[in-house]
Amino acid sequence: MESGNVAWILVSAALVLFMTPGLAFFYGGMDRSRNVLNMLMMNFYCVLVIPVVWVVVGYTLAQVPFENDFIGGFDNLMLHGIGIGDNGGQLATIAYLGMFAAITPALAAWAVVPFAPEVVLADINAGLLYLAAMTSLGVYGVIIAGWASNSKYAFLGALRASAQMVSYEIGMGFALVVVLMVAGSMNITEIVQSQGRGIFANMGASVFSWN
Repeated sequence: MESGNVAWILVSAALVLFMTPGLAFFYGGMDRSRNVLNMLMMNFYCVLVIPVVWVVVGYTLAQVPFENDFIGGFDNLMLHGIGIGDNGGQLATIAYLGMFAAITPALAAWAVVPFAPEVVLADINAGLLYLAAMTSLGVYGVIIAGWASNSKYAFLGALRASAQMVSYEIGMGFALVVVLMVAGSMNITEIVQSQGRGIFANMGASVFSWN
């Protein structure tokens, strides 16, 4: 690969990397100001953990010639046999794909969110459960980051932070149970449509209508 192409791939990887804190500010803008720093931390945990997983095992499972139609092999486990013989083009490509792997969990929760009637990426019946599961993955990043520091004080701090996050998620889970009981479905599209029925919906205030 020519050096100009390698440079462009690296610049593109850096731009994708900058999208991650941008998403953190976007999500933080939908919450209280005191939670913006926590949102930034969870997004940076994705940047710290997921590229490591991508380099160790993700690339070889996704890019090695497939022996079947589902998954690749382990010939390039931990980037075994990959060097800079082509001006680093393959390594640059791995870095570029790794940045997309890091930002994917931040975007994955939107897969079940309907943007308009019949405009949803995955209209699954367990959409509410999927949304709760994807937004809870940040706890693992906190624990792994504390454990990877090889310091018991950092690890204890990570356990404390993860316990705090889990305690918040328990309250959020009970709030989602109320929505589930009222709407009678875990499909987010049906939950949104259920707001279009009722007294408040007839007055034009659908957001207050739950029947």
